[in-house]
Amino acid sequence: MVGLSTLVLLVLFLIYRNLKDDSFDPVGAQTNHVHSALISIIFLVLLAFSVSVAARSLAHF
Repeated sequence: MVGLSTLVLLVLFLIYRNLKDDSFDPVGAQTNHVHSALISIIFLVLLAFSVSVAARSLAHF
């Protein structure tokens, strides 16, 4: 569980700038050659991992 949380944080740290650009300025992100579809898929997978970790943590209470 800790490993998966660490992995999520690490990947978020690595894609933060592209994710921020794609979220707030899609035209600028396209100009900077940010792959919007790939960033969106990565973000959704990270969100799913985060929900999974949270569900496991709450199941122990």
